[in-house]
This record gives sequence, C-alpha cells and structure tokens, in this order.
Amino acid sequence: MFPFLCSGGGVSPSLTLVSTTVKTDNPTLSDSDIDWIYYKAASLERKSGGGSLWSDISYINTQFQGTNGAGNNRQFNWTNGTPTATGVNVTGNRYERSFNAGDSSGEVITCSVDNVLKTYKLHVGYYADTSVAQGTIELEVELSDASATPISSFPTLTIAADTEMEFVITAASATNGQTITFRWRNNTTASDVSRYVTFRAAEKY
Repeated sequence: MFPFLCSGGGVSPSLTLVSTTVKTDNPTLSDSDIDWIYYKAASLERKSGGGSLWSDISYINTQFQGTNGAGNNRQFNWTNGTPTATGVNVTGNRYERSFNAGDSSGEVITCSVDNVLKTYKLHVGYYADTSVAQGTIELEVELSDASATPISSFPTLTIAADTEMEFVITAASATNGQTITFRWRNNTTASDVSRYVTFRAAEKY
C-alpha cells in the first residue's frame, strides 16, 4: 500500500522493509541514483554530484575493526564516481568482528530522509571463520524524528557463513531534514564467536 498524500503535499511518514535478498552478482551502483556510496577498505567512493548524503561507517561495541576480511564475494562497478570516476570489479571492505557472545558488535551508517518517499538499498556482508557455520544477524532502521515505527529486531536472520545480501527499504519522515540510521550487527549467544559484519555499499533513489 502506498502512503497517502498529506494536505501539505508530502506523504505520511513510513518505514518499510521491502525485500531481503541473498546476492551473488557483481552490482553496478546506478548513475540514476540520487546518491550512492561504496565503502572501500581504506577510503570512500561516492557518486559525483550526489551531495554526499551517506555517512561513513561508525561502529557498535568497537572491539575490533579491520579491512579486507573474509568474504569480498561481490565485485562492485560504477561510473560518475569520485574520487575514482569509474570502478570495474572493485573489492574490499571494512568489517566489525564480534569476539564475545552477546556483544552485538556491528556497523552503523546514516543518510538523509525527507517527507518524500524514497528507496534505500543496502549492500551488506556477513562472514564467519570456517569453524562457525552460522550466525544470527540483525538489521535495525530508524528515523531521527521517530515519526514511523522502527525496523527493530527484524529481520533476525540465521544464514550460512560468507553470505552477501541486499536490503531494500522505503522511508519518509514527518518533516524534512531528518536522518535515517541503519545498524547491521551480530546478535548471537554462541560461545565460539568469530563473526564479521560489513556494509559494502548503499544507494538512495
């Protein structure tokens, strides 16, 4: 169902998880996006002229971060980027590693959100040492003005090690100039914890 129009010409605030998909392809960050970002191991790539709407990565329970960890299964492509104009089959990531059961380590990124319905696509990864077959991970999404019910503790996913995924979310806030926050974290009680989560890239369109 589409949000109905408000009298001011915007839409009712909403926050909806549209799809969750395991991916194995090598995506192209679209030039038609409003803005995109790719999180390289040691730097950022952004859409040229996109307005730098996406934040850099911050960390939850900052026990251990690293670069180019296990995984890197997908290779990313783009045109109209900055500082690198064109990317072809680019790999690399920045991860947060969970060492202790229940520590909920993870990564956080943010983007702009307004009173116009937009779509956000998150390219994420989950990796584990070979001794750990599966892990429970979690996506949390919320609006800074709290005008829509957060996506919290949903979906809670149990997936195989070395999996890359895409989440598609639509969002609109009650007022303009707000922030949408995405958290991608471990949520496990296992004692043999050696698990990695990473934001690979993100798009707004």
